[in-house]
Amino acid sequence: MKPLLLWAAWPLWLVLILLLPRTWAQDCQSQFLHLVVLNAPIGAEPPWTTELFKNVADKMVVEVPAGQVGSTTLYAGIVSQLSPSAAVGSWQIQMTASSGIKVTSISLPPGLPVWFTRSGIPSLLGTSGFYSSTFLLPGKTLPSRGTASVLRFTVTASAPQGDSPISGFLRWSDGCTGCSSSFLNGALVWDSSASIGGYYSFFCERQGVQVTFVKKPDLDARPGNFIRCDPDNDGKPSVGELIELLNQIFINGLALSCRDAGDCNGDREVDLSDPLYGFSYLLFNTAPPPPPFPGCGRIEGVTTAASCPAGSTSCP
Repeated sequence: MKPLLLWAAWPLWLVLILLLPRTWAQDCQSQFLHLVVLNAPIGAEPPWTTELFKNVADKMVVEVPAGQVGSTTLYAGIVSQLSPSAAVGSWQIQMTASSGIKVTSISLPPGLPVWFTRSGIPSLLGTSGFYSSTFLLPGKTLPSRGTASVLRFTVTASAPQGDSPISGFLRWSDGCTGCSSSFLNGALVWDSSASIGGYYSFFCERQGVQVTFVKKPDLDARPGNFIRCDPDNDGKPSVGELIELLNQIFINGLALSCRDAGDCNGDREVDLSDPLYGFSYLLFNTAPPPPPFPGCGRIEGVTTAASCPAGSTSCP
């Protein structure tokens, strides 16, 4: 494919970039530009790093209190793997959001040396998204090799949060619905080693993101931290509390504020084997109880609000 000549003036570039046909772009065998979504900004001034694919995310899960409308901030990113003589000087990008989520605001990250930008949030037929065309100041470029955050945008749920998750997908898409001009995701690359000065290239890889808003658990419904084999929650196992555990198992019935703390051997049951396991460790220096021990913690997917609602009073 033929590269685009770069001797035209900047105002003419603005018109050409917006109207450039697809066949004028470089192919991915010769250039490596990736359009991604970042879950955090990169740097401050300037907002880029030489690290490749930093903060790239393809899934986001956001906890939202019941009844509130969830939102999160994401960043459009460009990952460059160009030769040292080449660098991105301008770009145009467009993203579309599926039902369930919508883009509600966009802005440039601080420190980006922008000469001209044109951005918007068109909405048509229930879809949402954004478009942005940005030119850096003459002589300014993104790093030839690295990751840059080039746009900040807010994603909002389409409804207040209920018990069911609210999910949607953001994808990079050509052809801006609702825009005054057609948009194609691509970048203008300056290349000092080329006799024509550079070229216009599409992004070789475009990675979107799945955003899911979920109901934030009530604090009272979250499992607590505990220490295994510490049934009286005083911060350390002892022979006395294991004797009391035996008494509960055989006579009075279990009355543990955190059932998991009495599970000394970690088999998810509290029975005779647990105080025996604890006695063996304390008296004969055998294998210690499984985690969380000797410090506080919980076992993801095992510790629940039912098995350990309060946690140990000696744990934060």
